[in-house]
Amino acid sequence: MTTFDKAWTAADAVPGWLTRAQGRALWQAARTLPAESTVVEIGSHQGRSTLVLAAALPPRSRVVAIDPFVDGRLFGGVSTRGLFERNIADHGLAGVVHLEARYSHELLAEWDHPIHLLYVDCKHDYWSCTRDLAWSGHLPPGSTVLVHDAFSSVGVTAA
Repeated sequence: MTTFDKAWTAADAVPGWLTRAQGRALWQAARTLPAESTVVEIGSHQGRSTLVLAAALPPRSRVVAIDPFVDGRLFGGVSTRGLFERNIADHGLAGVVHLEARYSHELLAEWDHPIHLLYVDCKHDYWSCTRDLAWSGHLPPGSTVLVHDAFSSVGVTAA
């Protein structure tokens, strides 16, 4: 069984903005899930949070990592996708993480499976975040939704 400290050591080597305390919150939320759970992560960048979530999951569970990997100075594009895929593979989590390299609203339009945990860390404007939060409709009542930068980004806070 992986410990949080071990998972955080792996994640901390990946560039990103997730703090140790935020990583622990993701870890704790994922550890409470039953076997065969699905976690949806919207906005994966290089995989820092994905590593924590995937390492914490119970047996036969998965993380669906959704990121369009848009080209541009702020997003990284195709090269960031390569780093994400390498980081997941290097830590033996390729069988746990399923990458959807597209916009979350495109996938949501055809999604028909329940999810057990939602983590939103994508584009930080009101409209995009509100659209991403629509994924919560696939959660059972009382489930957890975690949102990165919920109180430090005006668009995310308003959503």
